[in-house]
Amino acid sequence: MNRPRNPRVIAARIGFGAARNMEAGGLRFAALAFAAFMIVISVATLAVTFAVASERAQRALDGTPVYADTDTSQSSVVLVQSIFDNLQGSRQFEVFYLSPLGEDAPLPPGLSHWPQPGEAVLSPALLEKGGSEKIESRYGDVVGTIGSEGLLDAGQLLAYVRPLQDLEYADSSATERISGWGVDDTINSHGVHWILQEQDFSVGALAALAIAMLLIPACALMFIAARIAAHSRDRREHLVMILGGTARHRRWIAIGETAPPILAGTVFAGLLLPFVLVFDINLPYAEFTIAADDVRSHWLPLAATPFIGIAVTVSIALGLARGGKVRNDSTRPLPAPRHRRLIIVASLCPVFISIAVILPQFFMYTPGYMIFHWLGTIGAMVTLPAVIGVASSWAGKSLARTGRARRNAPMLIAGSWMHARPRAITRQVTGLAMGIVLFFLAAAYQALLAGNSETAELHQAQFGTSTVTVSPNGSTDITATDQFLGTVDDHAKILAIETVWDEESQENITLLAGSCEDIADLGSPCHSTDETEIDPRTVDPFLAVWLGHNPLQTRQGDVADAVADGAALLMIDKSGSGFSIPELKRSARVFPQQATVTTPGERWGNGAIPIREQSRWIGLFGITGLALLGLVAAVAAAGEFLRYGTALAPLAAITGTAGTHRRIAAWSVAAPITATVLIGVAIGIWITRPLTLYTSSPPGWGTATLVTVVVTATGILMWWWASSIAVACSQRWRPGRE
Repeated sequence: MNRPRNPRVIAARIGFGAARNMEAGGLRFAALAFAAFMIVISVATLAVTFAVASERAQRALDGTPVYADTDTSQSSVVLVQSIFDNLQGSRQFEVFYLSPLGEDAPLPPGLSHWPQPGEAVLSPALLEKGGSEKIESRYGDVVGTIGSEGLLDAGQLLAYVRPLQDLEYADSSATERISGWGVDDTINSHGVHWILQEQDFSVGALAALAIAMLLIPACALMFIAARIAAHSRDRREHLVMILGGTARHRRWIAIGETAPPILAGTVFAGLLLPFVLVFDINLPYAEFTIAADDVRSHWLPLAATPFIGIAVTVSIALGLARGGKVRNDSTRPLPAPRHRRLIIVASLCPVFISIAVILPQFFMYTPGYMIFHWLGTIGAMVTLPAVIGVASSWAGKSLARTGRARRNAPMLIAGSWMHARPRAITRQVTGLAMGIVLFFLAAAYQALLAGNSETAELHQAQFGTSTVTVSPNGSTDITATDQFLGTVDDHAKILAIETVWDEESQENITLLAGSCEDIADLGSPCHSTDETEIDPRTVDPFLAVWLGHNPLQTRQGDVADAVADGAALLMIDKSGSGFSIPELKRSARVFPQQATVTTPGERWGNGAIPIREQSRWIGLFGITGLALLGLVAAVAAAGEFLRYGTALAPLAAITGTAGTHRRIAAWSVAAPITATVLIGVAIGIWITRPLTLYTSSPPGWGTATLVTVVVTATGILMWWWASSIAVACSQRWRPGRE
């Protein structure tokens, strides 16, 4: 038989054989393979993120209008006017009214032909989400959907409408003359997609989330997995050095150990990547669709991700292949462990928590508020792992004492190990503990940005849809207003409301016009058509909610006349049934460019909805990252348990039960993970309390429960796996064998 004489091949074969025969080989193989898989997926996530962002940016440029000048032929111009609308509980979107002036008028991207007057073309997502509100009859007869080339993504809400009456252009109007679509740069680009671009999560933030919550935890898992059974590997490498081996031989041994699981994980990830090129991927929770067409346009970076993953994983494995010091194990009794420095660090954690939670209260509405909060938060995150390590040590001492008194070997062994190695536990849980606190802070600050939604919710709870305003877009006439009012229930109070600038008082005032009976119900005398000032504090709450701090003047007059002059309709229904907002919007088709229907607090809510939807990205990446960090901590604990757990094989063989290893592993593996989750969640909730100065809805028990369940599940899984490996080792143990 021809044997390989190449030293590199021999070294690789030594590593390959050692990996197969080590006591924790199965755990190490699976952990390395999953780490390699996640590294490739993380890099692929970055590649897909930038690919989708690039294509979205190009479609945004394609949807940017080119404005007509004085030399442009009228037949090549389309008049465009836009309004804002929204579905209930959804973000705002734009509706574009189009009036082509000739056969050569440019079609917006996504339209194959001009709709006829009174017809509309909607995006597929708007048609689907608006089905419950009968969106198909709100703007006109829907005759098609906007093509994907005219949308930033599949979830975009957008509508093009051809009004019954053609738009008219005037210098003072909001109507624009467009001679083409598509520009070459982003300077002054304000196209049909601008509102979605403003509302969406930035590409940089998504990339940062992918790196922080996917790539870094995956690399940490790779590092921890490669260190499993490190003691045996260090002794083997020490022997190789004694026999004349060099650093190059150690690296080839490391390659032989790690290549099979790394290749397995990378190949499996590589087999999944083509699905992104072929099928549209719907991301759960974030409610975003990754278009395969976008990814195919940038397939080369995606194809390179497995090779980048291999380079990263092999670099980590080779970085660990360095000659370490090997000491002989001693049977000499060890002195009582001292961990004064760790105890001092742990004692600082409650101090920093107090700085973050209590001290800011003395600096309300000053820069010191956030300075002290962040100072305390950073300090608490840094010192929290030490708290868990010291707490585990103290708990281990008590556990060992109880086990000795009860003659319970598993409790005695696990407790003694926990008491003697708080630094090891601290290292194991550092990433997980800090990740939990960071996740709560990210979610809390996202809730802080969406704080205006609370104002909307308070108004909705108080008034519901019992009072609304209807503001026609653009100019209208008395006939259209009368037609709209004909669709409203007779018991509703109808008035006209308008805010104007008063030259005499140099302030805004609110003008209210309507029938004498309706005005009198608001607490104002009604004797003539003269304007009468009333105290806003004495009016009906259904009216007061629209006034703000403006003075109020009322007059008797025709509502339709006031609306034709620029006022909005104010409708109040005290019967308790309220108005149907979708029905009002459909009835508003009688106005030339629809009408904006607003409920109390809706404007605050509309501004907060995009931010609340963006927070789903934090939840999606955050929970995935915490699961990975939990796995990192669990693998580290399992590896440490197996390092000394195999020495317990004689004990399990004598007792004849697998419960010995399972109980020891429960304390050594699952208990630190569970303690980290519970303490981290408690501190995460507590440390976000100062943010209630601006918002009353920081992450609560729902978030805490989700984090606890996800991370604890990884700890329980790893406890069962590690104990099963230890049980298998004990079953193979024979006297006289190590």
